[in-house]
Amino acid sequence: MTDAAIVMRSATFRYGEREALHDLSFQVAAGTIFSVVGPNGAGKSTMMKLLLGLIQPVEGTVQVLGFDVSSQGQQIRERSAALLEHTGLYDRLSGETNLEFYARVWRLPPDQRNRRIRDVLMHFGLWERRRDLVGTWSRGMKQKLAIARALLHEPELLLLDEPTAGLDPVAAADLRQLVAGLAERGGMTIFMSTHNLHEVEEMADQVVVLREGRIMASGSPAEIARATGSPRTVTVVAAGLTQPVVDALSQLPEVVSIARVSDGLTMQIAAGGGLSSVIQVLTAAGVQIHDVRSTHSELESAFLKLMEER
Repeated sequence: MTDAAIVMRSATFRYGEREALHDLSFQVAAGTIFSVVGPNGAGKSTMMKLLLGLIQPVEGTVQVLGFDVSSQGQQIRERSAALLEHTGLYDRLSGETNLEFYARVWRLPPDQRNRRIRDVLMHFGLWERRRDLVGTWSRGMKQKLAIARALLHEPELLLLDEPTAGLDPVAAADLRQLVAGLAERGGMTIFMSTHNLHEVEEMADQVVVLREGRIMASGSPAEIARATGSPRTVTVVAAGLTQPVVDALSQLPEVVSIARVSDGLTMQIAAGGGLSSVIQVLTAAGVQIHDVRSTHSELESAFLKLMEER
């Protein structure tokens, strides 16, 4: 595996006269989680096809795992796996038989096939249900099985399209933890397309914000938030607030503005600013904090601002 799993240099792609991707340039380090975010029609699905070598750039170059997508797409696909909108699972087969089928598609030798099926089922906590029909499984279990299937041939690059869409909060959190472990412990590079910005903020090492096929911002979630300069609204529900406490909070550099409301106060927190100093001031003054909630995450605020800019 190369140090850079993905390298795009001035990559452009058109569907006829319509430009779907324009002059994209970025690199993704191997063994990291990379996420692309953007509204519908931004070019996320096109970028996925480009990375898999299913389409080729009309201008510029794209290298994935050290291979050129224009001439070495087969080599890329042999070393990659993708989970798209539809899982491709067979409900009338057991979980084990589903994996058996796909392992044969990948032409894994029998001994390796059996070992890998056991390994991925154990890793995703599905071993005890391996002989049950997949149609009887929950949506979260099916999504785990779909990712397990993608990992059978031990790919270097895993592409995920909305991996937690439709899952309940517990199942989504469980899946996020499993996916993050693939990069942290397994050294796999993960490309993730999602609308869930809280998920991106929690998981991604690097983010590219796309709009109409163009890069609006790139970097870590924190870097994008700081560069965009977009404040977030934080509401503190508390008892025992006094005017001197509010005045002390207003002097903190991360507090852009502050206003008292009936059950506490509302603040605008500067991009990249944390809440630790705010909490320290409140607790030191003996204020009873009942709740702290943010209208948007830092990345979400930055994303919304980028979508508004022309």
